[in-house]
Amino acid sequence: MEKIGRTKIVDLLKRTDIGAMVNVKGWVRTRRGSKQVNFIALNDGSTINNLQIVVDLANFDEEMLKLITTGACISVNGEMVESVGSGQKVEVQAREIEVLGTCDNTYPSSGSAMTVNALNWSTSPLVTSSFLALTTLNVPPSVG
Repeated sequence: MEKIGRTKIVDLLKRTDIGAMVNVKGWVRTRRGSKQVNFIALNDGSTINNLQIVVDLANFDEEMLKLITTGACISVNGEMVESVGSGQKVEVQAREIEVLGTCDNTYPSSGSAMTVNALNWSTSPLVTSSFLALTTLNVPPSVG
């Protein structure tokens, strides 16, 4: 893999130099696509927004692509291009992909359905906030 300095996704989404070669690293949020092209939503934690990685399947090894599942950690070298889809200004056309770590489907966040019991109640702010919102009464302040 060619050595290119890493760019955080939060910084890349602000850039305007279309055509630049960039390197981004992060965790796969989702992967979808067709027989010719895949779209990977990548997030590195620097922003709540994901970066779309466009993968031309003809340019990559099928066995390596099977490792790219939700939760996998990857490094991508590619060209920053203007996005043709709605929702984002730029996306990255992948030229090289390196799988840094995999995530099998037994891990709860790997895209499989989760039960409430699968979540760690004591440390999950999402669960705590969700159930607090469901159980808290919305009582208006008294006037007077």
